[in-house]
Amino acid sequence: MNPLIWLISALLLLLPTLIRHIVRRFQQYREFVRLVDKLPGPSALPIIGSALKFSPNSEKSTYQMEYYFRKYTFEFGEVPETMRNNPGIMRLWIGPKPIVIFWKPESAKAILESNALISKPFEYSLLRDWLGTGLLTSTGEKWQRRRKLLTPAFHFKILANFIQVFNRHSNVLVGLLDECAKNGYPFDFYRMIKLYALDIICEAAMGTQLDAQRGGNPKYVEAVKKMCELSFLRMRSPWLWPAPVWWLSGKGGEFKRNLKAITEFTQGVINSRKRERAAQQQQQLKQQETGAKMQQNGVQSHQQNGTTVISQNGNGSDSHGKNGTKSTAACFLDILLDLQEHNNFSDEDIREEVETFMFEGHDTVASSVGFTVFSLGHRPQLQERLHKEMDNLFGECAERDITYDDLPRMRYTEQCVRETMRLLPSVPLIGRNITETTEICGFKIPAGCTAMVAPFSIHRDKRYYHAPDDYDPEHFSEENVLRRNKEPFAYLPFSAGPRNCIGQKFAGTEQKISLAKIFRRFRVISVQHELESRGLPELVLKPSDGFWIRIERR
Repeated sequence: MNPLIWLISALLLLLPTLIRHIVRRFQQYREFVRLVDKLPGPSALPIIGSALKFSPNSEKSTYQMEYYFRKYTFEFGEVPETMRNNPGIMRLWIGPKPIVIFWKPESAKAILESNALISKPFEYSLLRDWLGTGLLTSTGEKWQRRRKLLTPAFHFKILANFIQVFNRHSNVLVGLLDECAKNGYPFDFYRMIKLYALDIICEAAMGTQLDAQRGGNPKYVEAVKKMCELSFLRMRSPWLWPAPVWWLSGKGGEFKRNLKAITEFTQGVINSRKRERAAQQQQQLKQQETGAKMQQNGVQSHQQNGTTVISQNGNGSDSHGKNGTKSTAACFLDILLDLQEHNNFSDEDIREEVETFMFEGHDTVASSVGFTVFSLGHRPQLQERLHKEMDNLFGECAERDITYDDLPRMRYTEQCVRETMRLLPSVPLIGRNITETTEICGFKIPAGCTAMVAPFSIHRDKRYYHAPDDYDPEHFSEENVLRRNKEPFAYLPFSAGPRNCIGQKFAGTEQKISLAKIFRRFRVISVQHELESRGLPELVLKPSDGFWIRIERR
């Protein structure tokens, strides 16, 4: 029989199946759209969705989005009677893609507490070229295993070992600020605090003193900066998601060059650390053998806790190399190398987690400390109260390093930090992928939607904050915190539930030491209006035009 006839016959036989499949998919999509459109939200057009309602400028679109969130959750306006007093759920069509915003504690709780809804949206996968499938970007069994393995690394006893790291780099920052106080000119504090945070996270993560604050390792510092910028650009630009477009735009090549610089630096540190540990183990074996021989000869070797005394860490001396200065403190990398020996951790697994820790740990702290300093620079009466706390704590010893025991006594300092992270959370949106149809607060959210929990708005709920749009550390007085404890999801600076931020205690300690070092020595005057440098959500919330301040010695 003619092959063409065979082909036509086969197609005719398959045609009913194909039609049924198309009809079924169409019906499923129509039901999907019907469920999504039952949610409150602005009107949308076919294909482009609600895109015309928002500016292409990310700063303007952020606050346009806030307007709609408030309109469909807190304010009534044109919202139908059936939508009034809804539990903080709003849908937004971005092109053909629906995003469901969770804007109040009661709806956010349903998402963040779920052990089933732990997958991150597609946008996070764009970070995998850099971060691999580490704790931020992984999901399912791999994420659960990593989380279980890494949680002990952030125990408070281990965090206490980083106090010396925080103090050392804070002293460098204070020295640089002293120069700014002497000349009296305004300067952009954000540039300075970013390098400070990068110095800390690099030593804490890899045991390497980057010395970025004083111009050290400029190639790596610039590569980290560019990678953050390029990653955010791609995440917020759907037309750059396809790999061919990304490479044709020229951004793919730029991304690859900077990724190579970062990877070479990180892998160099990992390899160096592994060599040092191997040498230390060899040295320890030799010392043990020597001790055994000496005991046989009747000579007792000096011991401590049953082990011949050697250097506490395998980090070596303060030798210099192309990857910066080696630290003598234990670091996150050491913990990962310990895991490698007992838990089948590959070198690539280690690199993923080191890069993730670096990525998540520097911009977030720079943002929160920067916004706190900037906010207090506008409020001398609040700053004065902070100065009094510093004077009461340190008195005549204002130059001494801060200890772990000092931290619980910095109560007003903590109130200021927590208020900053309420009003200007470092992570203003928390993404999840809805992998199964879920009913939340009376609304059915179909599988396939992207969920966005919005701390930026949850933290402005007037049911829990007496002045929701104002900077007021009294929101975190002991009395107000106790009153708010009945709704723990009213405050989400580090997310909540099973995928909350594993490093929040590390960040909190760094924030308090940074602010104490600054405010016990300086008085801050902010020289630009707060509206001139509003929070701009990129990968984290950043100032739209830096933090321009002047400082004076107290």
